[in-house]
Amino acid sequence: MSVTKLSYAAAIAHIESRRSIARPNFGFRMQLCKFFQSGLHEERERLRSHATSADIFDTFFHNDCLYTHSLYSYS
Repeated sequence: MSVTKLSYAAAIAHIESRRSIARPNFGFRMQLCKFFQSGLHEERERLRSHATSADIFDTFFHNDCLYTHSLYSYS
């Protein structure tokens, strides 16, 4: 979610789609929901500040978004 811009629901759906027996429990779902609501922006900024340059971070971010979106294309 920090890098891919997945929503809470999309992250859960992705987990379950990649491993059919995966059923994240209530505690995990609540932690993920809280992170999505309050910690996501701060974590993105923390990752950006640790990157050697903003351009590199933006490139990785863009590539991760493209990959994540390709997982959901059914063409």
